Amino acid sequence: MSSAHVAGRRSAAVPNLVRFVVFLLTAMSIAAEAAAPGIPGPSVTDVVEFTRLVAPMSSDEAQLRRQVSPDGSQAFIVTRKANTRTDRNRYEIMLLDLRPQRLEQGQYAPPVVVATLEPEVDDFAGYSSVGDLRWAGNRTILFRGRLRDALYQVFAVDTVTRALTQLTFSATDVVNYEVTENLQVVLYRARVHNPPLKDGRRSVVVGNQSFRSVTHGQDIVAAQVKKFQYYVAEKGSARHPRALGEVVDDYTPFPIMSLSPDGQWALLPHSEPLRQAAWTRDYPLVARVSKKYGFSQSIDPLGYFSRPESYAPMRLLAYRVADGSTQAVLDAPEGGTPKDLPRLLWQSDSQSVVFAGTHIPIEGEGQQRATAAHIVEYWPSTGRWEVISAVQDRVLDAWRVSQDAFVAVDEAGKRLFQRTAGGGWQAVEATSLSPESVGGEPSGWSLRIRQSLNTPPDIVAEGPAGRTVPLTRLNPQVSAAWGTMSTYDWTDVRGRAWKGGLLVPQGYQRGARRGLVIQTYGFTPHNFYLDGSNFSEVLTSAFAGRAFLQADLLVLAFPTGPSTGAAPDSRGRLVAFTEGVRAAIDKLVGEGVVDRDRVGIIGWSATGERVLNQITFTDTPIRAATIADGDANTQYSVAVHYGLNDGITDRKSSFNGGFAAGDTLANWVRNDPSLHTNCITTALRIEKYGPMVANNWDVYAWMRRQYKAVEKVVIPHGTHALMTPSERMVSLQGNVDWFRFWLADGERQEPFLMGESDETLREQYRQWREMAELKAIDDAKPMCARKAEGL
Repeated sequence: MSSAHVAGRRSAAVPNLVRFVVFLLTAMSIAAEAAAPGIPGPSVTDVVEFTRLVAPMSSDEAQLRRQVSPDGSQAFIVTRKANTRTDRNRYEIMLLDLRPQRLEQGQYAPPVVVATLEPEVDDFAGYSSVGDLRWAGNRTILFRGRLRDALYQVFAVDTVTRALTQLTFSATDVVNYEVTENLQVVLYRARVHNPPLKDGRRSVVVGNQSFRSVTHGQDIVAAQVKKFQYYVAEKGSARHPRALGEVVDDYTPFPIMSLSPDGQWALLPHSEPLRQAAWTRDYPLVARVSKKYGFSQSIDPLGYFSRPESYAPMRLLAYRVADGSTQAVLDAPEGGTPKDLPRLLWQSDSQSVVFAGTHIPIEGEGQQRATAAHIVEYWPSTGRWEVISAVQDRVLDAWRVSQDAFVAVDEAGKRLFQRTAGGGWQAVEATSLSPESVGGEPSGWSLRIRQSLNTPPDIVAEGPAGRTVPLTRLNPQVSAAWGTMSTYDWTDVRGRAWKGGLLVPQGYQRGARRGLVIQTYGFTPHNFYLDGSNFSEVLTSAFAGRAFLQADLLVLAFPTGPSTGAAPDSRGRLVAFTEGVRAAIDKLVGEGVVDRDRVGIIGWSATGERVLNQITFTDTPIRAATIADGDANTQYSVAVHYGLNDGITDRKSSFNGGFAAGDTLANWVRNDPSLHTNCITTALRIEKYGPMVANNWDVYAWMRRQYKAVEKVVIPHGTHALMTPSERMVSLQGNVDWFRFWLADGERQEPFLMGESDETLREQYRQWREMAELKAIDDAKPMCARKAEGL
């Protein structure tokens, strides 16, 4: 039977005999209805098993150009496709034929698969099991991935022979890596096991360690205070890597690291949290980055209740690989952010390296020149360095286009630098190089990711005279039957403009009002819309997207914020969010599209907190909601996140009008949703992923204690962005079922989720019908005083 088949809950009022006959006829027609062409939209299984671009991500054309081979004849892509029957994700590394003579023929040729991986563990969508891919020459692709076990290692695949070679055998996950051109030496960084209870001890002095690290860190590496070790593995002795330097704390998720082409020198970052205050005074870029990412130093200079987690300024050290000896490169901070790190471009002779985006010491330089970021060339054998150019703000990207030329992109744009006869560098017009040198594309052709709101992404080559050659056909199953997403604009009560998207079924015509699910984690009009936020491939937990059409529900994709009148602080952004949601509902109801009594909303991560406040403190007509692994501005959340993240307590305090103590206690009591769960009348589903204690247990406990309509679903092995097919099915199908029940009076009849049976499915709906009775009693009560006040 199709997952779209439902039985009406309103039939409870029909006499038993009639209801039995209806049920019997329904059961007899299961097979016919499963194939019925009138059911709109894809199923949840269709959504979960959709083929996704992993490399490049579906809108990153700059990354696509970096995936072209050095000779421009081919490019790799990586796809991921889930299999709900095997509960595995299948990754394929494919080659696209970019030879101009082949493209001139204009005919489609399927990509060639050179490697297939189905890791046993593939649990975090935000950190792909096949990633960090790059070319090593014209026939070898390097990548970091998981093969037979749960550990990330470095691999090389020969695109001609299809041979797959494992280059590292680390005892813990490889986080990032560099490899020499001849593949003889691998430099990599790996996590070091760091349990809170050390050998020989019987207690832990907590200090500024987090609740999560102390409570769960003995057995769960992901919960521990992060420490890392750099290693060098040489071919022939890869199973016996050599540690390089000391164990380090690292506050940047993917720190810059580099290995000279000949394998003699390694350039590694060294975090300097104790110098953050001084460097913040001296370097404007460090001050700006510290304000955005490095909260710990500003709110807690003693380190009494927090530790640097998101950012600490770094400087580079040069390591001689042969003996591990170390020397400072520049006594100054790097000029990047955790998201935009400096680029290191080694010259092919390994004698020098270009740092694209670093600061230089203030001593000996004019103040204006020294405080800006720079592009610098450095010679490790002598320790000499020379300034090539100052940078406008920071370097966004840089790449080598030849032995004697490189391109750097800063806030002012793209600049090409060429080696001069005297050995220095000078900026020249970028047009002096051929297109393939600048962009890494075949001569006369450009690679594009072609997609629209209703057309899934594929790779094409655009050539002379507007010719287009398709290079992939990843999801031919998508059709008009999957519904239509269109941009949808509205204005809130304060005149802010909002730009989202409205998903409707095929052949939709305005008439009968329908139920609506609001998905709240962003929207872009340029990318295909499938399930979650369509500006990223990984933000899909709980967001069933087009699968809601099978429940006869429309979907409103809600943007991250208004396009005009954006608020400057957390509290203001919350108020704007709630007013934007209310205005969208009012407009859709006013247009005769949506039934005001059948509106639902989903929040994930940061928007989970906003949804919680919306259903607690506003009278917006939201009948059902889901908070999926969401944040929360509650006292309980403050406690369990103590010491975990820079500034998280400070942010929650600003959100609630001050600390939950002293003169601002009354503000906190007024604004903490967990203290006003009596105001929540929305049927609330709370999803929680992973084994560690997280938000909203307090909200769930108090709602349950008050006989509220609330359900908590825990996925013990899940991660913040779900990836395992069976876990995604539980979340997405669970939400289709939840909102169908509350907004469309429907119940699924067929069990098909992993571990589900007729009995467990019947019990699910028995509990929900009980909740509906409790909700009806709750709805009849007067509005609580705090909700009447509003935010």
